Amino acid sequence: MYKNFENLILLKGGASEKKIYRCNKKNKNFIILDFSQNKAEFNNHLIIYNILKNINISIPSIYEIDFKNYTIVTEDFGNQRYDKIIDKYQINFLLECAIESLIIINNSSINQYGFESLPKYNYQIFKNEISELVDYFCPYKKINSSINKSFFEIWKKYYKKLDFEFNTFVHKDFELTNLIYLPKKNSHLRCGILDFQSAFIGFKGWDLFSLLENSRIYFSTEKNEHFLRKYYNQTYPKIDFDSFKKQYYFLNTSRQTRLLGRWVKFAKVDKNKSYLKFIDTTIKRLKNSLEILEIRELNGIYERILN
Repeated sequence: MYKNFENLILLKGGASEKKIYRCNKKNKNFIILDFSQNKAEFNNHLIIYNILKNINISIPSIYEIDFKNYTIVTEDFGNQRYDKIIDKYQINFLLECAIESLIIINNSSINQYGFESLPKYNYQIFKNEISELVDYFCPYKKINSSINKSFFEIWKKYYKKLDFEFNTFVHKDFELTNLIYLPKKNSHLRCGILDFQSAFIGFKGWDLFSLLENSRIYFSTEKNEHFLRKYYNQTYPKIDFDSFKKQYYFLNTSRQTRLLGRWVKFAKVDKNKSYLKFIDTTIKRLKNSLEILEIRELNGIYERILN
């Protein structure tokens, strides 16, 4: 596949094993996604693309698929990635475009063919995720392992109390690094959406807190409550707003918890200490979320971990 393209440039990727190249053919740019190191991600990308392509959102069109070498040629959305341009545009404008897309995805995806084949979030996945704090962050900070038992007991207690219903398409990594601003398009279509191969069925508000509670870049917006209520009003959860909000901040707290461990894990496995620079922002997000959640037992545990 590569021999047909010119000026092949390897782009800096994230935690995924896939390689991303920008290339040129007949004076037009393309993106090549190389999934040869993770064939499951290749299959997932195609399954989820076939769900999302029928929804009124902006995702890169697929032009060629090489099933033998696990590579895909897609449309190039350019360089205006949200995390790179938040100082050039009003952050609330960018968020509005993204949230409108999220609302459309949530209201459309459940009826799409293939949706039922996606993995479904559950307590075991939840436990494995928060375990990353215990496995990586606590040793890094030399925190005594005696907290481990109560840590998991308290999380499990409130997870069961909140009675989650996991029934919605979740991108999983719907954050600034995976969103591209497309100024030539209109309305919500200005938000181009990338890296959806890890999607699953889960909590309706997951992608919203991935966006608003970004752990790599700290930005604040006085409109968070506005965005949360707008999203709630237009995606029709089967619970009252206060219950939805509590579930939202509970799972956001668990996500920030996981990320604290994940930054240390990546730094160790990849031998790249640059991941550690995200710890301060993640702690700030985590503390804000705990304050809103108001669960005394969790606050007590985190006072011992974060202070």
